[in-house]
Amino acid sequence: MFWRVERNVCLPHDEASLQEAFTLMGRYAGEVDDATKASDLVGALEHLRELPETAGKVAVMGYCLGGLLAYRVAAAGDPDACVSYYGSSIAQHLDVADQVTCPILFHFGEEDAFIPNTEVAAIRGTFESRPDAEVHVQKGAGHAFENLLAPQFGNAEAASRSWPITVDFLERTLRR
Repeated sequence: MFWRVERNVCLPHDEASLQEAFTLMGRYAGEVDDATKASDLVGALEHLRELPETAGKVAVMGYCLGGLLAYRVAAAGDPDACVSYYGSSIAQHLDVADQVTCPILFHFGEEDAFIPNTEVAAIRGTFESRPDAEVHVQKGAGHAFENLLAPQFGNAEAASRSWPITVDFLERTLRR
């Protein structure tokens, strides 16, 4: 997705790459308008749906900025399901929530320093009447708790609780 701001990005999993990723995220957020982001990602979704190995069923899933982008694709496109892990700034984009027509799963950490619990409550409140929407908050977990390769973020206990929820959700929604 960063190709719009820098081509051929390779980010190994180390501290320097983490800082570079934050820089690229900032540039992507500031230099690429929302319509272009959505168009790029919906185009990728449409391409994936045409691949024989998907059997026409495609979910979108993302973490942090990717969690927001998965949510935005769910609103702009037609995925069969959406999984958003600690999607940053979703609460500022709840105006498109009614455009999300697929089943959607949100994961947050209870102690996320980047996403206040008030924002999680707003997301929960927006989607609570939808039987195909789930919001899970992992106790004792911060931001990026699924990233077990980054000791400053990873939380193995929270990840071991959230991942089975995701797998079950995808199995239920993609098999229908």
